[in-house]
Amino acid sequence: MSNSANISLVQDLYAAFARRDVDAVVSACAPDVDWRLVGRREDFPTFGEWKGPAEVERFFRLVLEQTDSQDFSPREFHASGDKVFVLGVFAHTVEKTGRALASEWCHVVTVRHGKIAAFRGFIDTAQPAGSRLRALIDELNHRLKNTWPAGRRAEAKRFRQNLDRPDRAGNVRRKM
Repeated sequence: MSNSANISLVQDLYAAFARRDVDAVVSACAPDVDWRLVGRREDFPTFGEWKGPAEVERFFRLVLEQTDSQDFSPREFHASGDKVFVLGVFAHTVEKTGRALASEWCHVVTVRHGKIAAFRGFIDTAQPAGSRLRALIDELNHRLKNTWPAGRRAEAKRFRQNLDRPDRAGNVRRKM
């Protein structure tokens, strides 16, 4: 396929996803499609490898149930040979935690014989990892509040309040 035909195919897939038409996206995948969203699955359930159309469908179902999307916008499409490079932005709220995530992204889509043979997604993976960490900290705080003696709870509160203050070496711990 030509560069313009590959771009058109990929644009159609983004339009199908915008309509939440997962079946259209999955039907455009090759039987041996290799779908990867760079990151650790333990940081966010859609990160990692997804092999074959059934796994790609599972990926999209998870995306739709795990996030409330305020914006998912492909902005630029570029092609070279069998690769289509897509640059865009997203803004989501994670359903489970209510935390907001926003990032620019880059997708590299490989087209073979008019089908999607491979997908690589690159985003700011620190945000979901930080969101997961913040949720764990919130859970720990909740448990400690109900089980620690009052003096220990005060100590934990002072620690949380000092997360953004520099230590003696001038390093600042970042609040999650």
